[in-house]
Amino acid sequence: MSPNKSRKDILVLDTNALINIPKKKLWRESLDFISTRYKTVIPTPALYEFQLGIKSFTQQEVELAEALKAAQKLDCINFIMAYENDIIKNGLYILNPSHSKWLTATNRMVKNIDLRNLNSKGIKKRHMDHIIYSTARNVFGTICTDDAKDFRKIAGIADDIGWHDGAMDVVSLSDILVDFDDHY
Repeated sequence: MSPNKSRKDILVLDTNALINIPKKKLWRESLDFISTRYKTVIPTPALYEFQLGIKSFTQQEVELAEALKAAQKLDCINFIMAYENDIIKNGLYILNPSHSKWLTATNRMVKNIDLRNLNSKGIKKRHMDHIIYSTARNVFGTICTDDAKDFRKIAGIADDIGWHDGAMDVVSLSDILVDFDDHY
């Protein structure tokens, strides 16, 4: 596998992290804590999964959705160009993957299904994980999730089929919030 290129200051929240943030007692403070310490990226596919996975929204989830409206919205290419020019500061960003990232994720997933003789069960979820992974790779971010095994599998799949994306850092939301929990 290629060397790890993850940038420690870019944190890419997956759907699992988005679902777990509003479950925290001090969720607003938790989100502020994360976004003041990292360039916090939420890929649009994670937002889709977040919205589609909830049958009825709690008040905290509605408030989280309202808070996310204030996030700066960019595509991956503009984000990385602004990052390289030191324009991107710590804060909350919603990133839309480029067409090539959607296509790469689709191709990687199809190859995975072919190689492993998988059926169609859960295909939509796996597709979104591949796109979130591709978005994180595009910006060299560290993936923040409470389901790291899925993203480690995707990195292995990418390496197996010739997309040498390199190793990626994957951290849990709990680990990111450890300092927050010590203060509150």
